[in-house]
Amino acid sequence: MKLSQLKVCLIYALKDLSSRKARTAFTILGVIVGIAAMTSLMTIGTGMKVEIEREVSELLGSSIIVRDREKSPMPIYVAYVVSKLPGVNETIPLIVGMASVNGIPTVILGVPPMRVTLYAPIIEGNSISSDLSYEALTNRETAKKLNVKVGDQVTITTQASPTPRVFTLVGIVAQGSLMQMALAGGMPVIVVSLRQAQQLLNMRGLVSMIIVRVVSPSYVDPVVTSIETYYPAVEVVTQEDVLRTVSSIINTINAVLLAIASISLIVAALGIINTMTMTVREKTREIGILKAIGAERWHIFMIFIGQATVMGIVGGLLGVTLGFLSAYGIIEHYLPRFLRIPLQIPFVVSTDVAIEGIILAIVVSAASAFLPSWKATNIRPVEALRYE
Repeated sequence: MKLSQLKVCLIYALKDLSSRKARTAFTILGVIVGIAAMTSLMTIGTGMKVEIEREVSELLGSSIIVRDREKSPMPIYVAYVVSKLPGVNETIPLIVGMASVNGIPTVILGVPPMRVTLYAPIIEGNSISSDLSYEALTNRETAKKLNVKVGDQVTITTQASPTPRVFTLVGIVAQGSLMQMALAGGMPVIVVSLRQAQQLLNMRGLVSMIIVRVVSPSYVDPVVTSIETYYPAVEVVTQEDVLRTVSSIINTINAVLLAIASISLIVAALGIINTMTMTVREKTREIGILKAIGAERWHIFMIFIGQATVMGIVGGLLGVTLGFLSAYGIIEHYLPRFLRIPLQIPFVVSTDVAIEGIILAIVVSAASAFLPSWKATNIRPVEALRYE
């Protein structure tokens, strides 16, 4: 194939497309919609993955979560024993349970007072002063749902302690929104001291889980092995385990969403097939003339495949651009309003996503035009010249 001949075929294809502006525009629009849907979903998925990895790293880092395999409460003395293992810096017992705060179902989180700011920095007011104080903390979203502010009192009841207990809201904490959803499912969350949580949930001497902070990341595996050796009934979760589980969930969600978005590309492919079939039918006489003056089969094939490829390139470029803009709007405006949680998902413009979108648009367009283009090459000059 000579370069000059290929150039002539491309020029012919472009002129033919420009002569049918409306049909070409609607065909390209189908490609744009399909690629935009896929690009936006992949961008949102990439942003969620980046944010979750960041928050898990901040929450755990060189830490390990120890909990009962049956998700039952475990003795608090386990935290003391584990703290004596080589490589362990400290252990932090935690309690997670359900309560009713001012009549609203709320997740109650029991934390040692001296360790509250480690995972939830105070942004307003003060932290819990002691284990015995009837003081509580919450985040802004929960305070809004409970219609309270710093200094107000909240009434907490549980199934284990139905007698109402009054706590004073002493501070507002900044809590990771995605981790809040993972731990509480988007429900309101209130923080009290570990001892008060034990009394509210009737878990004296028991805890829900233990955060084990190790000296450095190199000690994670040895400490995990030691814990599993001493306490085979417990489940040990590391940062890698959490990230692996979260990534698996996100990949599954992305696969389902992309499968739905691919319907748009199927529609676009059908549109290209229809457009190219109509074009071949309309150009039957011209094809006969081209063959009569010496055009070969591959010349005809390249003309029509060239048209589809051009539509794929234009549709891919515009689709990727529209997809990024849509993802930005969804991340910045739609998701926070829909989920009612201040998400901090970053908007990530990935070159891999952009390149994959453009290549996919070209491949779908060229593949859809293959059969009509092949049929065009088989048109006999004599029959084509008789065509009206």
